Amino acid sequence: MTAERHFQLHPEYIDDDGNFFAVDTSGQFYLLTDTALADDRVDVRELSDGMRMLSIDDDGVVADLVLSDDLDPEDVPIVDGF
Repeated sequence: MTAERHFQLHPEYIDDDGNFFAVDTSGQFYLLTDTALADDRVDVRELSDGMRMLSIDDDGVVADLVLSDDLDPEDVPIVDGF
């Protein structure tokens, strides 16, 4: 177990394969697997305007869900929405 990690995403902002664009609390952008919202190892809570906050307290789960951690903000379709 490690410190809890938080990712914010909107379920409508996805890539062509259905994976989610997300941002963490430091402002870094990620691409999370299409299963992230349904994974029972993740605490998901609803925020405003359809946004979701994912809380994960296990580095192994984070590694399972993060497809990319080096996204350029220009590659993220709604940078201004996060």
